[in-house]
Amino acid sequence: PPYALSTQSWDDPGRQREYKARSEEGYGNRGRMKGYGRGGTPQDRVAFRSRTNLAFHAQTALWSTALFRVMKPGAWLLAFGSPRTSHRLACGIEDGGWEIRDSLVWEHGSGVPKSRTTELRPIHETIVLARKPLTESTVPLNVGRWGVGDLRTDGPSHPTSVFRYAKPSKSERADSGHPTPKPVDLCAALAGIIRPLAGGSLIVPFAGSGSEMLGAVRAGWTNIIGIEQSEVYAQTARRRLGHE
Repeated sequence: PPYALSTQSWDDPGRQREYKARSEEGYGNRGRMKGYGRGGTPQDRVAFRSRTNLAFHAQTALWSTALFRVMKPGAWLLAFGSPRTSHRLACGIEDGGWEIRDSLVWEHGSGVPKSRTTELRPIHETIVLARKPLTESTVPLNVGRWGVGDLRTDGPSHPTSVFRYAKPSKSERADSGHPTPKPVDLCAALAGIIRPLAGGSLIVPFAGSGSEMLGAVRAGWTNIIGIEQSEVYAQTARRRLGHE
């Protein structure tokens, strides 16, 4: 889902574009705040962030409620989030009816700090793991009735909550044509841990250019539904999936 960091028009629930573009004189008639790239007064920035937080929370609650309605009890939800806004993401998902079960980490090991002096180098993203509440008293009983509710954690080593995958290569980024693609190998690992043994459907409500769907195919999912508002990205996803 969107991160609410305002890097793209579709990722801007607080409408950051209300701020004027910087000119030689600064930002509008307010001037440029030293050490802060967007300008405006401190009060303006607090009001903007509050507006963005509320909008992002409401947006998350809206889509997570819609997903909740069509999912079976015990169905899983995975949502990428920025460390700066993942708490709002989790709260919105929880308000949509889901239970927050864990906070996973995608450790990619690379990142550029937004400031030379006041920020750490970001090397991870958070992933919210949530589940629609069970209707049965135990997970095995819920799986027996609905086919979902457990995770694929069997194998020689129990999976951890940290997933270490490098960011997409230049060729993978070029192939995706998306500003924030996820590595297909990571998507396959995540899709694999939530795949029901009895089969089922996977919904990708923010499909982008199809990386998550490609990963799900690799993980063994056979019925995958992608939803994407951009026709350009949707066409790219169809091409990558071989559905043109």
